[in-house]
Amino acid sequence: MPALLRERHILPESRYAYVHVLRGQLRYRTLDAVAALEQICVPGTPALIPPRRPHSLEPLGTVLFYLALLAPTTLALDLA
Repeated sequence: MPALLRERHILPESRYAYVHVLRGQLRYRTLDAVAALEQICVPGTPALIPPRRPHSLEPLGTVLFYLALLAPTTLALDLA
């Protein structure tokens, strides 16, 4: 697991991530005083990480996981 993920870091504006654990457990922790959160991620329970929220990830033993990085799309409809 890259050291950067274990440290405090932030996703850029308009970027979201889903943490998907395939095996083991992973602690997802937000690090802001306003909305502190700690979630233990296990297989079948992904965590959504919003943009601009300081957070860290911590493996709880051996873990296999991946991050799905998402960018919201804008759908413009011309109703004229």
